[in-house]
Amino acid sequence: MDGDGKIDYIEFVQAAIDHKALLNKDNIKAIFNMLDSNGDGNIDLQELQGNFKGSDNQSDGLFERIIKEVDTDNNG
Repeated sequence: MDGDGKIDYIEFVQAAIDHKALLNKDNIKAIFNMLDSNGDGNIDLQELQGNFKGSDNQSDGLFERIIKEVDTDNNG
């Protein structure tokens, strides 16, 4: 928002609140492709963790919960 090439906390919160403006087909596809690092059309736990290098062990459980929550095959 301020043009400094970085996202600070206030900008992050404002974007999260106005998420509909960011959630368009092109942005969603670009983010998916970025997370799908091996290009197989799926995002697995290793890819999710690999895209967030430097996370601590506490974050590992978060990534597993994200996969379980989003992957409908694991919810039923």
